[in-house]
Amino acid sequence: MNMPEVARYRMPVSADTRPLPVGILLDAMPVGLALLNRHSSIQHWNRAAEAMSGRHRHSVVGSRWEGELLVMLRGGETKRTFLRHREGHLLAIEVSSHRLPAALAGADATLAALTVANPVLPVLKYARDHPELDLVDTLTGLGNRRLAAQELESALIRYQLQRSPFGVALFDIDSMQAVNERHGYDCGDRVLSAASLTLAECLDPGDTLCRWGGEQFLAIIHGGASTVEATAELCRSAVEQMSVNWSGAPVAFTISGGVELAGTGDHAHDLVGHAAYRLRMSKRLGRNRITGGCANQAE
Repeated sequence: MNMPEVARYRMPVSADTRPLPVGILLDAMPVGLALLNRHSSIQHWNRAAEAMSGRHRHSVVGSRWEGELLVMLRGGETKRTFLRHREGHLLAIEVSSHRLPAALAGADATLAALTVANPVLPVLKYARDHPELDLVDTLTGLGNRRLAAQELESALIRYQLQRSPFGVALFDIDSMQAVNERHGYDCGDRVLSAASLTLAECLDPGDTLCRWGGEQFLAIIHGGASTVEATAELCRSAVEQMSVNWSGAPVAFTISGGVELAGTGDHAHDLVGHAAYRLRMSKRLGRNRITGGCANQAE
């Protein structure tokens, strides 16, 4: 990835024509930038990166770039990169690295440019832009159960007419009652909100994510069996990497899920019912796992 946004800007100079410090130059750029030393430790975190991550530079400078701030996960054949947001959720990003002249930033300095990879899912944007339709869950900002039902019916019609493959994944936050009892319901709401943001970042633009009810989320994922199950697994592993800060301490949590693929003659309640059955299997098998169509069906 090239960086036309940065290259377009001329280096500002002071009144005596000497170049300004590199940090001031980076802060003038509209794209998120991290200046790294030879050990991949962050030396500068510009203002656009602060706005993207919610993290002030004082809490970031000196941190390791990979592992502490970046999370790299694989969903099937696709490798995705996420940025840990201050509020606890993961933000899907694309990163490009550029070596800088030693005279500008010291020896072996690298500039990492960050861009948001996943825009808001189109169906969610439509629902939010039309509040009169009452299709949005007020807590999470996702689609509500009504939107999920509409999108399921539309996907089934396309499948019957065009054989456009898709599946559903039903997710449930593990041990949510324990989170509420230990930390309170306000913390539980933060967990729901953070989980919803991360799950949405794992999906492709043509997919749909809705709050099905309580701590359950329903994803409508387009593609064949391998794509649907890989995307569901990406969702699980992304949530596993999260934690929300509550009363000065991290609160970590996981999700379990069940996956069902659309078939000829299926109805919406068939798909969700089978996904719910596999979700219960995931819970019985230890939680923090996805059970797909190849799982043992025995009780």
